Amino acid sequence: MMKPMLRGDLLSKLDIGLPEIFPAVGLPALALVFGLQSIRSLVAGLTWTLGDTYSLGAPILGAVALLIFGASFLAGPLRRRLSYRHLILFSLGSLILFRLFLQFWHGLPLLTVVWAGLAVIALVIFLPIYLDEVRREGNAAMPLFAGGFLGGIVLDTLLYGGAGTYDLVWQQTPLPIIVTVINAGLLVGLVFKYLENHNDSASFNFKGKAGAWLAIGPFIFLQLIILQNIPALTTLTGWGTNGAFLWIIVSQAFGIMAAYYFHSLQEDTIYFITLFSAGILLTFSLFPYLSGWPGAILLFLGQIAASQLFFAIVTGMASGSRRSGALSLPISNGIGMTLLMVFILGYYASYQIALPYNNSILLALAAVLVAGGAMTSLRHMGPRLRIGHRQWSQSLIAVIAAVILPVALLFTTPAVSAGTDTGFPLRIATYNLHNGFSAEGTLNLEALALDIEESGADVVALQEISRGWLVSGRVDMLEWLSQRLNMPYYFGPSSGPFWGNAILSRYPIASAVNIPLPSEGLPLERSFIAAILEINGRNFQVIAVHLHHVADDSDIRVEQVSALLSFYGNTARTVIMGDFNAEPNDPEIKLMRAAGLRDVLLSIEPPPAYTFRSDDPFQRIDYIWVSPDLTWSEVSLTTGTASDHHGVIATVNDPSP
Repeated sequence: MMKPMLRGDLLSKLDIGLPEIFPAVGLPALALVFGLQSIRSLVAGLTWTLGDTYSLGAPILGAVALLIFGASFLAGPLRRRLSYRHLILFSLGSLILFRLFLQFWHGLPLLTVVWAGLAVIALVIFLPIYLDEVRREGNAAMPLFAGGFLGGIVLDTLLYGGAGTYDLVWQQTPLPIIVTVINAGLLVGLVFKYLENHNDSASFNFKGKAGAWLAIGPFIFLQLIILQNIPALTTLTGWGTNGAFLWIIVSQAFGIMAAYYFHSLQEDTIYFITLFSAGILLTFSLFPYLSGWPGAILLFLGQIAASQLFFAIVTGMASGSRRSGALSLPISNGIGMTLLMVFILGYYASYQIALPYNNSILLALAAVLVAGGAMTSLRHMGPRLRIGHRQWSQSLIAVIAAVILPVALLFTTPAVSAGTDTGFPLRIATYNLHNGFSAEGTLNLEALALDIEESGADVVALQEISRGWLVSGRVDMLEWLSQRLNMPYYFGPSSGPFWGNAILSRYPIASAVNIPLPSEGLPLERSFIAAILEINGRNFQVIAVHLHHVADDSDIRVEQVSALLSFYGNTARTVIMGDFNAEPNDPEIKLMRAAGLRDVLLSIEPPPAYTFRSDDPFQRIDYIWVSPDLTWSEVSLTTGTASDHHGVIATVNDPSP
C-alpha cells in the first residue's frame, strides 16, 4: 500500500522562463490596469456627471452602480452559452474598446460614464471566466495569476503616479494617448497569443472552494481607497507626490516578492505568516490615517500583508483543491464586486448624509473579509512553491525596473519656488474648484490652472480641494496645481484628512492655522484657514473659508460666521475670501458687513455679479471681504465653466505707509 503524501510535501514548480511567464502574468495585469482606470472614471462620473450635473439622487446612482457591478453575476450564464474563446474575446475586446473610447471621447460627459460602465462590466465578467480556466492549467498557473493580478496593481500605480495622480483617462494630450494605445496593443497581442496556445474546452466547472474569491471586492476597495492612494500618503506625511509614489511602489513590489517567498516555506509556516498578515492588515485598517512616519510604515506593512493574503486566496483555489458544495466562482465574484460598490457608496455617503457609522469602519470590515478569505482558502491549500534562482533574479530586475520611474521623478521634478515679497499691490482671488470637475461633469485640472494663471493672482483661496478622494478621480488637486502654477500652498482639511480648503501664494507664508467651524451633526464638516503673509516686511492676514452648503440652513452659517468674526477680531490688513453659500441679503452676510468688512464685488454691481452656477449664473455666493484700512480695484470674475463657480478676483492695496 502506497504511503499518502502530505500536502506540505507537494511542490509546484515555477522554474519557467520569461516566454511562458509573460503571457500568464501580463494578460491579467494589463486587463486589471484598464479595469482600475475604468472603475475610477466610473465612480467619479456617477458622482459629478450623473449626481451633480444631471441631479440624479443617491437611490438612482446606487441602483446604476449596483447594476453595473452586479453584471458580474452574468459570467456563469454566459459561459454556459458561449465557448471560452468567444467569451474571452468578447470580454477583453469590450474592455479594450471602451477603455479606448474613454481616452478619445471629447463629447457629452454622459457618454463617458457609459463607456466607463461598459468597460467595468467587461472586467467583472472576464475575471471569473479567466480564473476558472487558469485553475485547470495546473498548480503552477494559480501563483502566476496571483502575481499577474498584483503586478497589474503595480503597473496601474506606475501609470497613475507617473501622471502626477491625474489619471490618463482624463487627459487627451499626446503622451497619455500614446501610453494607452501601447497598453491596448500589448493586451490585444497577449489575448491572441494566449488563445493561440490554449486548447478551448467545451466543459467548465465553476464549483469548488471558490467562496474565498468574494474577498476580491473588499481587496480592490482597500487598494483604491487607501493602499494604492498616493495623494492620501502625500497628505498624511507631507512628503510630496513623488516621495509617496516611490514608497507605495516599493511596498507593492516587496509585497509580491514576500508573497512568493512565504508560499515556498513549510505548510505550518505559511499558516502562521497568513495569520500574522491578517493581524497586520486589520491593524492598518483600524489606523489608516496615522500621520508622518508611523502612518507610512504601517501602510508599507499593510500592503505586504494584503499581497500575502490575496496570494493565499488565489493559491487556495488551485485545481487540486476543488470540492463540491461551495459557492461557484461566478457567484463569489458577483458577491465580491457588489461588495466593492457597496463599500465605495457607503464610504462616501457618510459625507452627504448622517449615518450611524464612521466610514473608516468599512476599511476594517473589508480587511476582515480579505483576511477571512485567505484563512478559508488555506484550509484547502494547494502545493507549496518551488521557485528557481532564475525567477528570483527576474523578480529583482522587475522590482528595479518598477522603481526607476518614481526615483527619476523624485530627483528630476523641480521644487516649487518659495514665495517672494514683491510688495503691494496684491492681486488676490477666491475660487471654488468643484473638486476639479467642470460644470458639465468632466475632470479638467488644466482648465482650472489656466483660469488661475489668467487671473494674475498672487494669492488664491481655494475651496473644495480633493486630495485622493475616489469619487473625485483620486487626484491630488493641490499638489498638481502647485506644480503646474509654481505656487507654494497651505492645506486645511475640513471633512476628514483629504478634503478641505487651501491657499496658494507667491508671497512667503510666515504661518498658517486651520480652524474648525461649528459643524456638529453635519456630515460635511467645515473649517477656515488663517495665513500670515509677509508683505513689505509687515504681516498681512489672508483667511480662506467655505461655509455650510444647504440653502435652508442659514442658522448654521450664522453660527459659523460668528466664529469666523470672533477670530478676525477687527485685525487690520486682512482679507477674507471664500464660498459663503449665502446671498448678499442673507443674515450671515449682514453679519460680515456689520463687522465693518467691505465687499469688493459691490464695485461691479449693478448688475449682480453672480458667481454660481457658472453654466447658468443665478446667485452670488462667493466673496472677497477686506478690512476697512485696505483699498481695492480691478475687480472681476473668471469666465467659462471649468468649475461650477466663477472665481472672484481683485487687486488690493495698503494706503498706509
